[in-house]
Amino acid sequence: MRDLLIEAVDHGERVLIGFDFPYGYPQGFAAVLGLQGPAWSAIWRYLASHVQDASATNENNRFEVASAMNARLVHHTFWGRPAARNLSSLSMRRDQVRYKIEREAAGLGEWREVEMMLRRRGSRPHSVWKLWGAGSVGSQALTGIPVVYRLRHNARLEAVSRVWPFEVDLPALPERHGAVVHAEIWPTFNATPYRTGLVKDQAQVMAVAEVFRHRDRSGTLGRIFFVPSSAATEEGWILGVVD
Repeated sequence: MRDLLIEAVDHGERVLIGFDFPYGYPQGFAAVLGLQGPAWSAIWRYLASHVQDASATNENNRFEVASAMNARLVHHTFWGRPAARNLSSLSMRRDQVRYKIEREAAGLGEWREVEMMLRRRGSRPHSVWKLWGAGSVGSQALTGIPVVYRLRHNARLEAVSRVWPFEVDLPALPERHGAVVHAEIWPTFNATPYRTGLVKDQAQVMAVAEVFRHRDRSGTLGRIFFVPSSAATEEGWILGVVD
């Protein structure tokens, strides 16, 4: 991905790149961890410096990192792990976590604002706190955010890269000037017809890319860069989910 982005920028291309995992956590997470600086970037830096991911062996320490973060909280939020990974501050099941309920002032919520909106509309996103089992997007976030962090801050890309919606709201990108905009996507959000010979995830990703490409060519891509101001500094948003 790094090489493709560098090649595109060197040719003056503008790239919108999305990954299918949350780019942020429910409001207040950075504060309760005692991290300094803007909430979203503080968490990104923390994960980039703590998550060790060996691509050659497909091994990483995401469960240990989650357990260490749970240990710093009043109530655990992360849950889910293999039975063989015995960690004192990370339960295999959802039995040791507690999330803020409506009208409570303290604590961390189970859902981000964008996920609550999707749930009200009948969708069923999984929580970023869930690390194991079907739909465990939390593990994807723990290992994926450091990858996006390294892409964002690559020496060849840093000057022309931005993360939406944290660093840019509606990108204004002049033609023939290389640029990279990172954005969280959720292909499941868009209904995708079955395509013979394609696995479901493959068909969904292709469909999302085609929708974005059509909008770009028709001049309507900017309409999907919607995000409430409350989500622009910490929780993030899913590109294409509009009010």
